[in-house]
Amino acid sequence: MSTTQQKGSALEGAVLTIESAILRASPAYSDKAFKIKARHIATVDDVRHEVDIWVKVDLGPGYSSVFLFECKNWSNKVEKNEVIIFSEKVRVLGAQRGFFVAREYTKDARAQAALDTRVELMDVEEEQFTDLHVPLAYHVLASFGSPLRS
Repeated sequence: MSTTQQKGSALEGAVLTIESAILRASPAYSDKAFKIKARHIATVDDVRHEVDIWVKVDLGPGYSSVFLFECKNWSNKVEKNEVIIFSEKVRVLGAQRGFFVAREYTKDARAQAALDTRVELMDVEEEQFTDLHVPLAYHVLASFGSPLRS
């Protein structure tokens, strides 16, 4: 890939493909039970927030959850300010969890992510995003313990 934007789009596409395949592989989920959108824009209190991948799982009244994915296919390490911005998106958009996908993070970025139990940093180890396969036959999402911090 030649440009940073193309590399970022490739990573977003890979994450979107994997998440879609996982959700579709489970017989418990139907197309009505979940929605997945790439480059989703949500407006809260007149403030626009762009999310690389937005997933909503709706299992019935009172049982819906939102999951966000931020994808950075950068040659440089992701710094703490990017994690702070993403953490705020997770909070404002009321997401159950947020997954930040990148190659490398600074020590400060990892420490910042540890402050928000809803944010998980995921490391990308290879640049090849072709021939994607579903890693599991199902996808389980659960939250245990005390309520999430605001």
